[in-house]
Amino acid sequence: MTPTPVDYPELYDAADRVSQRAQQNTLALVLVEYGVAIAAALLAWVGGGWSALNGLFALAFLMLTMLALMSFVWKPVQTWYRGRALAESVKTLTWRFMMRAAPFETEGDPTSEASEFARH
Repeated sequence: MTPTPVDYPELYDAADRVSQRAQQNTLALVLVEYGVAIAAALLAWVGGGWSALNGLFALAFLMLTMLALMSFVWKPVQTWYRGRALAESVKTLTWRFMMRAAPFETEGDPTSEASEFARH
């Protein structure tokens, strides 16, 4: 028996898209931060007394500072978490509605309620 697909409300789809976009942004930001940090470490290790490499090290350090500020201001992890939490809450409420569980439980025959709904 194959399960029937569920059409979740549009709020679920919107929250899911926001969460996925924030997750991708978070991953990209972390990868760039790590790449710049590794480059800065290599420049500091190799640099020694060469002024050109010291300038590149200073640039890498400045880039790391800017990336940290971007992460602090944009808060992509927080957006990712909140979007995922909202999507999962909508999903849970949808399933409770479909299964007629609390707070959506009603007494009576669901088919007669559906026909009553369709009549109005």
